[in-house]
This record gives sequence, C-alpha cells and structure tokens, in this order.
Amino acid sequence: MHGLVEAKPVHARWAQANGDFLEFVKQNPEYQSRESFGSLYEVEWLRKLSIQPWPLFVDTEQRRELDAIARGVDGVVRGVIERFLVETDPAEVSAFYAADNSTADQNWETFTPDEDFVAMLTEEPNGILAAPSRGDYIEDREGLKLVEYNAGAFLGGLQIDAIGDLYVASAPTARFLAEQSRRARSPGTLRALYLHVVEDTARLGVWTGGDLNVAMMVLPNEPDQHALHSRELYEREYALALREGRIAPSGHLLLCGPDDLVPEDGYLTVDGRRIHALLEFHDGTADIKLAFRYFKMGRLNLFTGPVSWLLSDKRNLALVSSLADSDELTGPERELVRRHVPWTRRVVPARTTFRGRPFRLPDDLEGRREELVLKKASSIGGRYVHVGKFRTDAEWRDVIARAAREGDWVVQEYLETVPYCFQSGADGVGRHDMVWGLFVFGSRFGGAFLRMQPAGGGSGLVNTHQGAEVGVLLDLVG
Repeated sequence: MHGLVEAKPVHARWAQANGDFLEFVKQNPEYQSRESFGSLYEVEWLRKLSIQPWPLFVDTEQRRELDAIARGVDGVVRGVIERFLVETDPAEVSAFYAADNSTADQNWETFTPDEDFVAMLTEEPNGILAAPSRGDYIEDREGLKLVEYNAGAFLGGLQIDAIGDLYVASAPTARFLAEQSRRARSPGTLRALYLHVVEDTARLGVWTGGDLNVAMMVLPNEPDQHALHSRELYEREYALALREGRIAPSGHLLLCGPDDLVPEDGYLTVDGRRIHALLEFHDGTADIKLAFRYFKMGRLNLFTGPVSWLLSDKRNLALVSSLADSDELTGPERELVRRHVPWTRRVVPARTTFRGRPFRLPDDLEGRREELVLKKASSIGGRYVHVGKFRTDAEWRDVIARAAREGDWVVQEYLETVPYCFQSGADGVGRHDMVWGLFVFGSRFGGAFLRMQPAGGGSGLVNTHQGAEVGVLLDLVG
C-alpha cells in the first residue's frame, strides 16, 4: 500500500484505531476497492457528493483537543473581527474592505461596503458573535493551522452526520469495529447547530413561548447543491435538539426560498407558521432584505445576513496574524495565534517580516513564489486561490499584478500537509492531502468536515469544487 508506512503515525495521532484500520485494509485487500463500500453511495441525495470510503476516527482525548483548538481559535478570530467592526470608525472599516473591481465580473465576491452600510450592519443586533463558523485547517508538522475562516451563511458540510451514519453502517467499517470491539458515532454537527440556534433565539427574546420555528433558506441554489439538503435529516435533528435543549417544548424546521417569506401580523411566516429564526444556506444570490429588516426590528433571529460578507473576508486573517505579538491580545490569545494562524498579510504596499527576515509588500512576493499562496479576499470554493508552488513564474507575476491592482488580496505562507493515506480511484491506495473543517456554533464544537484528494494535484488546492472528496471524523465511544 503506497504511503502506508509514513501515514500510519499521522492517522494514529488522532486515534490508535486509525493505524489499526490501515492494517485492517492491508490484510483485507478487497477493502482497497471502492466497490466494497457500495452502501455509501446508495442514498440518492448524497450522490451529489464525492465521498471518500475510508473513515477516520478520533478518540475522546483528541476530540477534546480539537474542541479546544476550534473554540479557542474561533474565539480569538471572532473577537478581533467583532472589535474591529464595532469599535473602529465605519469609514476606516469601509476602507479596510475596499477593492478596485472595476474590471471584474460584478457579483457578491466583488462586494465593497460603504461606511453607511458598515454602520447599519454593525448596529445591534448584528449577529457577529452568534454566527455559525467553520474554520478550515491544514495539519503540518507543527499541528493544525487555520488557513481560512468562514462564518455566517453558506457553510458547507452540514451533511456530515448522514455521511457518518453511512460510514458506521458500511460492511467493511462495521466488521472492523466489531473485530476491534470498538464503537463509533457521527459527530452530531446538526444537533450542535440547532441547539445553538434555539438558545440564541431565546436569548434575544425573539421567542417567548410555544412552538419555536426555524427556517433554512436553501434556495436559490444550483440543482446539485439544492439536492444536498435533506428535509428528513434536518427535521429529525431539530426535533432531537429541541428535546435535548429543553428550552422550547416543540417546533418546526422548514425549508424555504426568499419568496416563501410572508409578512403577517408583524412577523415573518413560512407555510403559514411564524418563524423565529432563519438560517441561510444558499449560493449567496438570494434577496435577504426582508428578513434583514425584521432581524433589525427584533422580530426574527437571522443567521447571519449580509454581515457574513465581512466575517468571512480573508483580510480578517491578515488582521489577526498581524497581532500575533501585539498587546491587543492576551498572552493565551497570542499563543493561539502563533500556534494555529499562519503568517498572512494584505497585499498592499507595506514593510513587514516573513520567517524572521524583512519583507516588502508587494515587491518581494515574486522571489518567494514556492513559499506563498495568494488569495482574493472574498472568494469562495477555491476561486482565485493561487498556490505559488503550482504556478509558473509568469503566472505568479500575473497574479501579483492583479492582487496589487485590485487591493483585496492576501498572501499567506504555504503549508505542507502531513501525509495521509486513503483509498484512491476504483482500486487503489495513495497519499492524500487533507483539509480539516472544524465547526463552532456559539460555545459548541460541531465536529469536523474533512476534504481530501490525492497528493500532487495540479493546483495544490483541496476543494470539493475542484475534485476533492469528503469525509467525516467519527467519534469513538465506550
């Protein structure tokens, strides 16, 4: 099995069961075939995802470690963003997020807020601290490093509980767990999200009794993306969250589009039911103005509206990274940033340091191509992310020129992921690069959404829009 020897300690670092599983598939070569895991691909709505058939496990101690990293880093990053947005003059905030996109296709990725818009967004209620988040981490030899921070609307990966259930039930994984006298379960991501939504909605005073109804705006979306939203899954997990949270006695989970929101008696309804909270999970083009207005009036809890554009802007990581040695952070916060936030800077004229040596922006970018990654600040899905190691000198110069011209790009140090070993192709095994998506919902860790692809890809990106498979980190229990 190519890559097994170097990958075993990487896998076993999260649970000894992972090293044992690699030995298990080595001793049972039929499980190196994707066909052996056919039950993973039988659920119609999940066929839209490319699922990696081999599971990854985490034991109790390591899950606590992930919990501490995810919530700790989220707290620092979110706190820096919240202070910057709320305590800084709106004109300065607007200037920070400004860009010259006069030659770009006009869409939400080219959004630039003016100061009046910033002032309106940040006035309470603003949803900044309540926004769901998923931090995307790469594990290098030093540990997990946050390469992107996504908060608010449009978070991908919420289906991982359904995928996890399929993992546990698949014949090869079930046999492995039985032979090892181990048990595993899905991470409970949706449950954690809904518990957070219920608690925050009650805290705001939007709900005061009776049914607590939550709507998820999953339209507009491309058909493949819309198909990934399972009404049955969402309704089941919401009912379980209500039971576990013991705040509201009952409630409904409703799927909708913007046209399904109807004003009635001073509130918004969907299918004739008043809704108390609305979560956005669409492609970013929905007209959210009506819901945003009711949110600002205190009659709806919105997760999270247009402030999502600011929360997920990649320039925020540059802001956090630049504070790694600043007195603006506490000692523990500085340590979290130094350990888990890679060097990141805005691509604007400036003098800084990189890996202990003076560095001029943007002048010195060209000579350090293989050590750097350039990213447009508001892009999603891997769009406008350029890994220098996988670009020619000419391509790199072109990206630098665009970044300097548009003003809304960041540069980040390139991280070499530790080697993972997963099933590959129809019948094969090989080294993979992997990105860890760690969910945080308020005070709750929501598990890990994994994306992996064979190492050495042409772009250096690990992204589902560019061919990466998805996986789930299963909790070992008992």
